[in-house]
Amino acid sequence: MEKIKGRLPALLSGLFIFAALTSPAGALSASGRAEPAADVSAGRIAALQVLKAGELPETPAAANLPVPVPSFLKTARKTAGRPVVVTVAGLASKNIAGGMVSAAEGISVHDPDTYLPDRLAKLPPCAAVTAVPFVWGRTFGDTQNALYRFVPQLIEVYDTYKNTGRPVYVLAHSWGAVLMHDVLHRVARLRPDVKIDKFITIGTPLVPRVAAIGLITGYQVSNHGLLKEVSKPANVLYWKNIWASRDPFSNAIPAADSNVQLDAYLGLPEYELSQLSVTRPDLRLEINKEIALLDNSHAWHKSYYRGFKASLPALNEEIDLNVFDAQVAPQLAACMAKNVN
Repeated sequence: MEKIKGRLPALLSGLFIFAALTSPAGALSASGRAEPAADVSAGRIAALQVLKAGELPETPAAANLPVPVPSFLKTARKTAGRPVVVTVAGLASKNIAGGMVSAAEGISVHDPDTYLPDRLAKLPPCAAVTAVPFVWGRTFGDTQNALYRFVPQLIEVYDTYKNTGRPVYVLAHSWGAVLMHDVLHRVARLRPDVKIDKFITIGTPLVPRVAAIGLITGYQVSNHGLLKEVSKPANVLYWKNIWASRDPFSNAIPAADSNVQLDAYLGLPEYELSQLSVTRPDLRLEINKEIALLDNSHAWHKSYYRGFKASLPALNEEIDLNVFDAQVAPQLAACMAKNVN
């Protein structure tokens, strides 16, 4: 039994890899088979334009005392109305089962620790924000240390900017969103006066959709004493969750105020390609490559800040989604928004 217990993390990591590489994309019928969306050939191009425009519909949806940390904010930039955005990165890909998922899918093993503030820095001047990166080791092993650091840091951010008229947002990706869900609840108990205007979660396994990812998430949540029940923190005014069905690490979160599914209007080009391969066996090799590109779960997991591109010559289509500006940035800066809640 002790040997099995000691190997549990490795076994769960193996399941994690399996889920990432085999998670099906698109919608499933009652029989479990993928079915094409209605009028996919005519509707997908228009749908991609809707996605780029940021007009996806939204579907409603015991405290530990912090340890003292030195002040990391020297001065407050008092730019009225400009958001202050706390960013929290997810696990480094090289630390998820040794980077085997990304290596198997032909992607760089991991993004730099500053990938979220770096992306925010590319916003146009009218959408400029002040990014406050919360840095951590980006490993499961650093989860507990990150919690103890982030609680006082978030309180300090709020206290620094509370009289400036600037809203405070939290933008968290993947496991970083799991961390901040717990941090926000702890801060709400310690300092009920702290208010976070928007909590934006992207590609997070807070509510696992794939069984294997649920196993590894549940194990790590229990191992580090995180909250098992997902609920909206009392200090969050608005919670927006962004996910994709082709990203097995993400899911809709019922506790969020709204959920946006990035690939909701893409239809099922994978199905169209598989049907085409039957009638055009001479294109089968190329078609299989295009299907693999569409089903690249790791690329979709990074699409929230990297965007998603796929060339589909067999269907005479090009998919180029600037997901960040269209779906994340409108929640950060009103000047870029068409439909901001």
